[in-house]
Amino acid sequence: MLRYILQDALQNSGFEASSFEHIFNEWESHIEGPIFEYRKLKEQGQIQTKREEVVLRYLDKTEDLVACARIGDSAQNCFSSKNYVVQQGLGASDWIAMLHKDPLSFMFHIERPSSDPSLPTEIIGFVFGSFGLENGKPVVMLNGIYCDSVNNPENILKAIEEMLSRKIGAKKQICASRPAGKKQMPKEYSSKPISVKRLRAIDFNGLPITQIYDDLQTHNEVNVERQTDDAVWWRVIS
Repeated sequence: MLRYILQDALQNSGFEASSFEHIFNEWESHIEGPIFEYRKLKEQGQIQTKREEVVLRYLDKTEDLVACARIGDSAQNCFSSKNYVVQQGLGASDWIAMLHKDPLSFMFHIERPSSDPSLPTEIIGFVFGSFGLENGKPVVMLNGIYCDSVNNPENILKAIEEMLSRKIGAKKQICASRPAGKKQMPKEYSSKPISVKRLRAIDFNGLPITQIYDDLQTHNEVNVERQTDDAVWWRVIS
């Protein structure tokens, strides 16, 4: 968002976009470097973290419209509303709108309770995902656990399993773990590639949507069977 504001101000002052594009790229690389190093040290256990209680809240797409529209703004990731173009000429707002419209997709907020019961909770992260099929059996597919305060996602994964995956009779719970949402996955999760068919039930100009953008990255295609890679983890639900 800050980059957009500064670029707009410079353009209004008569500067050509090409004259300062490299400056912004270098500035962003300097910002991203320390963030990457911090996450790396955190994963290696060199930064101490404290345990805290968080709330996992399922978002109702009708009652929580604003929360759904701004879901990517609670943690650093490519679904942040500042990303105006992320893939195929579409920005984060376009892909989130599709996520909201699709009845086979879902969203969760990760919230920190306030010490004052009269105050609202603080939104510190999110999870979203969709449903799929493996050998004709339903699976729940999570895009990732996006929350800088959560390094070990075990309890969040267990909560989603109890709240959603088991209730729909899912055979497996699948979760991506890539840079913005990269976590140390529980030992019962495997990253062995599997073939799944991701489901999406929306159309565009009368034709079924065939593409998707998220960290599960099954060739960014839906309604066809594709193989996961080693950054996508899963566990059998007994």
